[in-house]
Amino acid sequence: MSVSASVLSAVLMGLGMGMTPGPTSALVISQTLRFGLWEGAIVALAPALADLPIVFIAAFLLPGVASQPAVLAILAGAGALFLGKLAWEAISATEIPGALPADERPRSFTKGLITNWLNPAPYLFWGTVGLALLARQGSSGVSGIIVWWVLFYAGFATAKVGLAAGIKWGADRLPPSRLLWVQRALGLALVYFSAALAWDAFVRVGAIYG
Repeated sequence: MSVSASVLSAVLMGLGMGMTPGPTSALVISQTLRFGLWEGAIVALAPALADLPIVFIAAFLLPGVASQPAVLAILAGAGALFLGKLAWEAISATEIPGALPADERPRSFTKGLITNWLNPAPYLFWGTVGLALLARQGSSGVSGIIVWWVLFYAGFATAKVGLAAGIKWGADRLPPSRLLWVQRALGLALVYFSAALAWDAFVRVGAIYG
């Protein structure tokens, strides 16, 4: 693959993955509304580091560990509980976004890491398409893999932050009381993804005992 084609594939793949709705998108938007665009950007960038151990698992442990329904069921179940906790924080909030107590820490990076690690989707992506794409960069050595990785997540983060920035722009033009309801609506979005992960865990457990 030529350098230009490799660069283009990394950026386009990252943009495409970044535009896909999911738990990370909902968390990016929620953190942006509650704490500002910078905190949303931190969540969007977290997968660039969170996925490093996932790639290791996909490359060396996937046949024996992450491909097992029990492992993915545990991840999905734990992810459902974590997203449920974040959803409750958003739905039950009474403070106007942007006017939160000074002692409340965003913990955006930690939330981004945990959300990614407890979602089976990255394991499945890197275990199939993602790992194959990385392997194709091997002809350029380690530097080629690093450049592809950086460009992929640059596209990913750009898509996520762009979405959050657009929503923040609109939210800033809403009365504070309505902004609080927007935040609660995003909490409901997190409830949806929590339920989706819970269902995923249920299906995988059924596959084990079915």
